[in-house]
Amino acid sequence: TWLVTGATGGIGRAIALGAAAAGATVIACARRAELLDALVRDCQGPGRVEPAQVDLALTRDVAALAARLVSAGRRIDVLVNNVGVLLPAHSTTAEGVETSFATNLLNHWLLTTRLQAGGALARDGAVINMSSGGMYGVPLDLAALERDAKSHDGMAAYAAHKRAQVALARHWRAQWPQGPVAYAMHPGWVDTEGVKSALPGFRAFFRRVLRNAEQGADTAIW
Repeated sequence: TWLVTGATGGIGRAIALGAAAAGATVIACARRAELLDALVRDCQGPGRVEPAQVDLALTRDVAALAARLVSAGRRIDVLVNNVGVLLPAHSTTAEGVETSFATNLLNHWLLTTRLQAGGALARDGAVINMSSGGMYGVPLDLAALERDAKSHDGMAAYAAHKRAQVALARHWRAQWPQGPVAYAMHPGWVDTEGVKSALPGFRAFFRRVLRNAEQGADTAIW
C-alpha cells in the first residue's frame, strides 16, 4: 500500500499510476475531487487507486487523514511526500500559516510523524520526500522556512523547504533505526504544470531538455 500526496498532477500522478500498474494499492491524496475521479478512471491496474480528498495545506485536514488511517488499522508500505508549491505571492492558509511552508514541509512532517506514532508505517517500508534541485543553492536555515508578506520570496522559500526535506529524511533515519527508511530524491528537471506556471522563463529556455512526469517519477517507483 502506497500513500501519495499531490497525486493528481505531474510527478505525483505518475507515481500513483506507476505504483498501481505494478500492483500496489495507492491512497491518492489531493484537494480536487474531479481530479481524483480522473485518476481513478485512468488507473490500469492490476493495483488500484483509493481517492482521499484532503487539503494538504491545512493541518486539521492532514491530522484527520492520519487519524482515519491509524483508526482503520491501515499499513502504509510506501509514503511519498510529493505535494509541493512555488508561490510568487505571499498567502496564508485559513489557519494563519504561510501557504507554501504549510504545503511543502509542515504537513509532510505532520502526516509522517502521526502515521509513524500510530503504527501505520511499515517497519520494512519507505518514506520518500520529493525534493528538488532548487535546494542546492541554499543552506539549511530555519528562519527562512516561513516568511511574512514583507520578506516573502517564492523561489527562496521553495528552495529552503526542499533543503529542509533532505534534513528531515536524515533526521527520520536517525530516529527510526528499526525502519521505515526515509529518503529524499531529486526527480530531475521535469516539465510539470507547476514549472509552467511558476517558472515560465526557465521552462521556455530549457523545455526541450526537461523530463516528462513519468521520468520524474522513476526513482520513487524504483
